[in-house]
Amino acid sequence: MAKNQENLKAEDFVDELKPGTELLQGQYRIVKFINAGGFGITYLAKNSLERDVVIKECFPGSFCRRSLTSVAARSRAHQAEFNQIVKLFVQEAKSLSRLIHPNIVGVHQVFEDNNTAYMAIDYIDGRDLLQVIENDPKSLAPDAIVVMLKKVLGAIAFVHDNGMLHRDISPDNILLTKSGDPILIDFGAARQQATVIGGKALSALRVVKDGYSPQEFYVSGSPQSSASDLYAIAATFYHLITGSPPPNSQARLVGIAQEGADPYVNLAGQVDGYTDGFLEALDKAANVLPKDRIQSAKEWLDMIGSKPQLKVVPMRGDDTSPAADAAATATSEIADEAQVPDSVTQEEKSGGNRMAMLLGTAAIIVIGVGIAVTQIGSDDAASAADAASTTSAVEETPTQQAVSAIESSVATPDLALVETSPAEDEAPTADTAAVEEAPTQQPADEPVIENIADSDVGEQPTATQDVDISPRQIIASDWEIALPFTADTTDAAGSFPQITQVSEAARSTPENAWLSEGVIIYAVNGTFVRNQSEIEAVLTDASITGDSPNLYAGARIKTDRSAPFREVTLAVPIRLNVSLADGITLSAQSIDGVWQTSVIDVPVPENGGLEVGDILLSEQSTGQDLNAARDLEATLATLAREQTPEAVFSVLRNGEETIATMSLAKND
Repeated sequence: MAKNQENLKAEDFVDELKPGTELLQGQYRIVKFINAGGFGITYLAKNSLERDVVIKECFPGSFCRRSLTSVAARSRAHQAEFNQIVKLFVQEAKSLSRLIHPNIVGVHQVFEDNNTAYMAIDYIDGRDLLQVIENDPKSLAPDAIVVMLKKVLGAIAFVHDNGMLHRDISPDNILLTKSGDPILIDFGAARQQATVIGGKALSALRVVKDGYSPQEFYVSGSPQSSASDLYAIAATFYHLITGSPPPNSQARLVGIAQEGADPYVNLAGQVDGYTDGFLEALDKAANVLPKDRIQSAKEWLDMIGSKPQLKVVPMRGDDTSPAADAAATATSEIADEAQVPDSVTQEEKSGGNRMAMLLGTAAIIVIGVGIAVTQIGSDDAASAADAASTTSAVEETPTQQAVSAIESSVATPDLALVETSPAEDEAPTADTAAVEEAPTQQPADEPVIENIADSDVGEQPTATQDVDISPRQIIASDWEIALPFTADTTDAAGSFPQITQVSEAARSTPENAWLSEGVIIYAVNGTFVRNQSEIEAVLTDASITGDSPNLYAGARIKTDRSAPFREVTLAVPIRLNVSLADGITLSAQSIDGVWQTSVIDVPVPENGGLEVGDILLSEQSTGQDLNAARDLEATLATLAREQTPEAVFSVLRNGEETIATMSLAKND
């Protein structure tokens, strides 16, 4: 009996909670012990929805103990100090709960139980960087390290902007998810504040890690700043790059004081695989004296040339035109971490790869044609649009399409406006000879207009000069997005936009299957957003080609605050607003997968002319169907080049097809 009582007593006083222990009246159930530190114990647990969560218990083992589940100071003399630590733990948890960021562990709840306090935080399925260094160092290639550092800097900038410091950054406090995203965990703010209170028992909680902590962390009461966290980040990534941490900051200070030399070995000039300035910036952040370091995460990001990026889905269209393939390829190359939606077929992917080899810089030129809020110049509009019209009228092989796209992209503007004759020392081509030999038949009552190729360009026929159609028919061509949802920013969503309503049309788009009321949006295309206006601003800045009815963007979301972060694709409907020289305004948008160009405004109606509400079907003199976003621009450019004074449109008006004319603008 005495032996059984002794065993029971030993079991009752173990530090960690037993599996199956329930907390907060059954809302959480301990599954297993994970680890313990100087300030607390961490467990894997299940919440009331049977989801995995991590429970962190305030348990400074140096001067507290457990009896059954209850926690108390080892002596009554330290009970007041322990109570103060619990209070600081709760304060820190509340502060951390406001740091909602994709690269910062999320705090769901803080509560008190068993005479101590607990945090319920995200369960991250991954490894800490120390484990990666020790077990999988080959995965730490320069490109991966650069992306990782940018994301960590973005996260710590967010922490500092909210008036906090981490104070315990090291490889074991950065988790790497299976998708490769770094997550900051285990903030040391409460421990740091506890040491300020004083007392021998609390001195054991000092947040210092040799090799990673800056020298000011070793001295109680020493000023700490954003540069302190940046030193720890620099030391952590020094370890990732070299395989060993730098000398601890105290030893560095001693070396400088006694020998006049810092034992730290600069990375710049010693390690290959990194862009200019990357290692120099890391070395600067790792300076032993705070005044010599980089002072803010934003400054560091500026030095290495980029802000943290999310995965961004490239633009793609349903057609296989050179412009569509080139735009998709160029967009995917420009994005730091591009991925294609699951709905894209393997054939589309391989087609994009083939086009990447051919189109190179031409893809960028094609994208430039469709960028948001573009002013179309007179010569360039006629050249690009006419080239697009000509290309779309002929079926070509993929290789021919690529060559055509390149040639049309670099065409000389003047050549698009004036037909010139072959050089005198060149024989006419077969096509030219056929044109010259064909008899010209003109009505007797109309003047004969000579072929420009047979006459001097400086002596063009009077009839053509009298028309004098302006090549600049388009004054402005602006892309506009139509956000498929509305969102409100609330404290319940952590001051981030939460979807309140979703349009019915959006639900039919496969990429938007995740859209629903209650979803919280944290970032779009790598930029963190605080309200719906910021979402719209980010999307408006994105490149649009018009080959697809939607603009595709990457988004970081949570279905609710307790759920894990997800990366999704957002498909946003787009429309092209076109303003003509005569004041007429039109809008092109995709309806049921087909682009339709509608008349929005006619300042001066003409008899037999366009009317508000008309849907343009085709232009008769060119035979051009108007069923793509930029078909109207291409058609008007062709008519202007040919000096045709009037466009004759087949339009759908009040459900019936009819004819409407539109005079082209003339040169002033």
